[in-house]
Amino acid sequence: MSIKLTMRFRYLLEDLLDLENRSRIKTEKLIQDSEGNLPISRLKKGHQIVALSRAIRVLIDQKMEDEAEILLTLLEEKGVILPGR
Repeated sequence: MSIKLTMRFRYLLEDLLDLENRSRIKTEKLIQDSEGNLPISRLKKGHQIVALSRAIRVLIDQKMEDEAEILLTLLEEKGVILPGR
């Protein structure tokens, strides 16, 4: 893996952490506002985004960029757009 590619992933770490925080906040707000009528699919998607983001950050820290790239693709398939990508 080239140094340039590794540096590109390093810039994504901050975006991923921000994504995790925003997803958690949004999920918590959905739960509070739902009054027991929360669509499970929306709750599930929020948890999946947080889990994928956390896994990508761990893979980048472990210098496993190829695996991180695969999970980034899955994250994009969920509709997430990262500015550093």
